[in-house]
Amino acid sequence: RPIINLPGRLCRRCLSAGGGSAAESVRALLDRGCFQAVLPLKSEKYFNEYLNSASGGRYFYCGFDPTANSLHLGNLLAIVGLLRLRSLGHGAIFVVGGATARIGDPSGRMSDRVRLAERDVEENSASIGRQLAGIADNHGKYFCCDGARPGEAVVLNNQSWHANLSATEFLSGQLSGARLHDLLGKHSVQTRLNSKHGMSVKEFLYPLFQAYDWLHLYKTYGCLVQIGGNDQTGNIDTGLTCLRRFEQSGVLAFGLTVPLLTTSDGQKLGKSDQLADTVWLSSERTSPFALYQRLRNTPDADVGRLLRLFTFLSDRQVAELCERHAAAPERYEAQTTLADGVTLLLHGEAGLAAARKWTSILFGEDSAALASLTPADLAAGVLSESPSRGGDRLSSCRRRLAWRDGVSLRQLLLSLLAEDGGNGSLGQMTPDQVNQALSAGRVTLNLRRHTSAAESKAALDAPLSRDSCVLPGCGASLIKLSKRRFLLIEWDNL
Repeated sequence: RPIINLPGRLCRRCLSAGGGSAAESVRALLDRGCFQAVLPLKSEKYFNEYLNSASGGRYFYCGFDPTANSLHLGNLLAIVGLLRLRSLGHGAIFVVGGATARIGDPSGRMSDRVRLAERDVEENSASIGRQLAGIADNHGKYFCCDGARPGEAVVLNNQSWHANLSATEFLSGQLSGARLHDLLGKHSVQTRLNSKHGMSVKEFLYPLFQAYDWLHLYKTYGCLVQIGGNDQTGNIDTGLTCLRRFEQSGVLAFGLTVPLLTTSDGQKLGKSDQLADTVWLSSERTSPFALYQRLRNTPDADVGRLLRLFTFLSDRQVAELCERHAAAPERYEAQTTLADGVTLLLHGEAGLAAARKWTSILFGEDSAALASLTPADLAAGVLSESPSRGGDRLSSCRRRLAWRDGVSLRQLLLSLLAEDGGNGSLGQMTPDQVNQALSAGRVTLNLRRHTSAAESKAALDAPLSRDSCVLPGCGASLIKLSKRRFLLIEWDNL
C-alpha cells in the first residue's frame, strides 16, 4: 500500500457504470474528455466490438519523438490515457522515436525541423525512455487498487527495428501497398506544399515511418490501437490504411485522439514558445516543487477539467471535490489534490514529499520543516541557481557564499545586488527597495522577522551570528524578501 494515500486510485471498474464491459469503460473515458475521437470516424461501434471480443486485454500504443531530453506537461495527457487503459487490463506500449526523430514530424509545422545531432537523439531517447518507465512504475505502485491486475507496460525505442532496415526492404515490403494519393491528400502535406518553404522528401515520407512502427507492433504484440494528439490524425490515418492493405482480409485497426491541452482562456498548457515557461516532466528541468506549485496555482476555471484529465479520480469524486472547493476556495483542496496526484505519478513518493515540505516552508512558514532541512533537501533543486521571474510565479535563487564574520544582513544583500548588477540573486530589486524592505520589517531570515519597523538603524546593521543565521542540518540560510521572492544561501567554510 502506498504511504501517501490519494483518494480514488483508479481500478478496473472506477470509470465504468457499475463495473461494465471494457467498451463501456472506454466510452466513459471519451465522455470524460480524456479521449476526443475514435478513428476512423463513425467506427465506434466496431471499436466496441473489438474491445468486447477479447478474452484478455488488448494492446494500445503511443509514440513520443525525443526532440528534447524531457517530455512536457502537454505530453502527459496521452501518457495518462495509456495508463487508464492499462488500469482496465490492457497492455500499454510507449514508443520512443529514436529513429523517427532523425526524420522530423511535419505535423503542425510550416518549415523543416532543425536536424538533431546523432548524440542528442541517442541521449534524448535514453532520457525519455527512463522517464516513461518511471511513470509507468509509479502508476502501478501508487494508483492501482489492491487486487487489480493492470496490463503490461512496455517501453520501446523504434530505432531497434529501423536501424537494420534498408530503404529497399522498407519500401518493397510491408509498405508496398502505400499509395501516393493517400499522402498527398493530407492537410499537413497540402499546407506545406503551398507554403514558400515547400516540403522535404524525408518529411513527406514521415507518415510511412510511423505506419511501419504500427505494423511492427501489430506483428509483435497484435497491437491495433494507436493513441495520439489531434495533430497526429493524418499520421494515424496513414497507419490505418497501411494496416488494412497489409492484411489482405482487411484488418480493423483504430486510433484514439487526445484533445489539445488548453486553459479556459484558450492558451496551450504545459509547452510554451519560451522554454523558461515550459513545464517539463523531468525533475532536472522542472523540479517536483516547481511542478507542484504550477499545478497548485491552477485557476478555479481550469481545475475541474484538469482533475478529470490528469488524475485517476472517478467523475463522482471530482464533482464532490469541486463542490467542496466552491464552498471553501481558500483551502485550495481541488488544486492541492491535482498537484499531489500529478507529482506522485511523475516523481514518486520522494518527489511529492519534497514538494510538500518546501511548500510548507516557503508558504506555510513551517519552522519545524525548515529546521529539518538536510543537504539532500537542498539538492532537490527547489530554488534554482538563476533567478526565476514573471507574473505571480515564485521568484527565487540560490547562491553559494563563503561565510564572513561581522557582516550584517543589509550589507550582505546590498553586496549581492552590486555584484549581480540588479539582475541576479535579488531579481530586479534596487538598493532603495532592499533598504525599504528591511526598514519596514518585511524581510525574514529562516522564517524569523529580521527586524521590526520600530528598530533603529544600528539594529538593522547588526552583524549576523552563525547560531541565528545558519540552519545546522544543512549549513544554509533562507531569506524571504517578499511574498514570493526567496534567496537560499549555502555557506562554505563554516
